[in-house]
Amino acid sequence: GNVIYYSNLARHLSSDQPCYALQAVGLDGESEPFTRVEDIAAYNIKEIQSIQPQGPYFLGGHSFGGKVACEMAQQLQKQGQEVALLAILDTNAPVPEKEHVNLMEGLNDAVWLTLISDLLSTILGKDLMLGKDMEAYYEALEQLTPDEQFNYIYKNFQELNIFPSGFGIKQLRGYLGVMKTNFQSSYFPKEIYPTKIALFRSGIDTNSSSNKTKSQIFIEKMTGKMASESLPENVSAPDWGWSAFSAEPVEIYWVPGTHVSMVAEPHVQVLVQKLMACIEQAQVKGK
Repeated sequence: GNVIYYSNLARHLSSDQPCYALQAVGLDGESEPFTRVEDIAAYNIKEIQSIQPQGPYFLGGHSFGGKVACEMAQQLQKQGQEVALLAILDTNAPVPEKEHVNLMEGLNDAVWLTLISDLLSTILGKDLMLGKDMEAYYEALEQLTPDEQFNYIYKNFQELNIFPSGFGIKQLRGYLGVMKTNFQSSYFPKEIYPTKIALFRSGIDTNSSSNKTKSQIFIEKMTGKMASESLPENVSAPDWGWSAFSAEPVEIYWVPGTHVSMVAEPHVQVLVQKLMACIEQAQVKGK
């Protein structure tokens, strides 16, 4: 939900390629986050149409953002608009609610704040964990009161100067709220309007036990469940189920790194190179 994830990607895009990032409602710590993907998509469409009222539109999203971009494509096409490209960055296609498993349900805020710190450390290339591993960082947080936990995290972020002026503890609470809400959301479109889809998959299959990231191992220890228990059946297909949403065979592009590090340096440079080629191909085809 935070556009900071796309900062590395935007920096490497061609200077003549405009890029607009859509930040989640609720990150200000004041407004309530949307709980339905459909509502997020509808809000985002109003935002992009205030800049570009008519298509063709080139949409993309990473992780949960891939589901949002998918629903935006559905709603835009229902309006009669053209979606020239839907770029999905390392997320599987939506599945019916009965197949949705939330591995994160019931976890306390200390776990979530540890995950946020680890995630941002990877994206920004800075050690927000103060040299601690995830378990030690979590244990340090768990000994604090809820308010002290936010103060502890915020002080670390502030010392490394990673957020703009105006970002405070209220916004950090909003960040946590949006992240938790997104994980709890289940989504499957009522109608499917097929479009051109390009899937960018991380080169390291972290679903394999030998390639698990430290955050996956940490979550498994906190929940007592294997990460694989939350995976839907469609991840067994190379296109992760996106063929059901695509007007033509899904184009699959492999990018070095894990689910998170693929959008961080240096792997993001490979991602941008492949993404730009895909965009240019779609632009030529649309002429």
